[in-house]
Amino acid sequence: MSGHTTESVVNENWPKLKRFFATKVPAAEAYDLAGDTLKVFLERDHSEIENLKSYLWGIARNKVRQYFDRRVQTGVFDSSSMSVIQMGTSLSSQVDKRAHLRRALATLPLDIQTAFELRYGEELSIDEVVGAMSVSRATVNRYLKIARESLRRELSAPEEDVVRAYQAG
Repeated sequence: MSGHTTESVVNENWPKLKRFFATKVPAAEAYDLAGDTLKVFLERDHSEIENLKSYLWGIARNKVRQYFDRRVQTGVFDSSSMSVIQMGTSLSSQVDKRAHLRRALATLPLDIQTAFELRYGEELSIDEVVGAMSVSRATVNRYLKIARESLRRELSAPEEDVVRAYQAG
């Protein structure tokens, strides 16, 4: 098991979970999804879990996918190719850099958006993102490259500025 305790993972990640969901769903539902994520996390026996942080973020990823699965007319939400914007959720009516960044993030397929947010916003290591998303390291690296390049184009800013803007928000 990693050096994190259950309590430290919960305390450190509660505000991050709310932010993670807020970029994808309406505010009231973001709070509920964050709470549901923690509930599932706390109900599990953690003695067999190697990395608690990855496990928690894996639950969060599954919660947001389940949320959209329930809302897709076909009943199947493909998070590797569908974006939050395609689901019709709104992010913010404010016209500022942060809102523009959130909108740009929301146009990305959900898995790419999630990889970017976990790596740069929630500061998970590449290995923790791999664990949370249950995909290969190569896939995570590809998602991150796609996200950085897309956001750079959308925001007309260097990749480093895009990452810093997300981390500052």
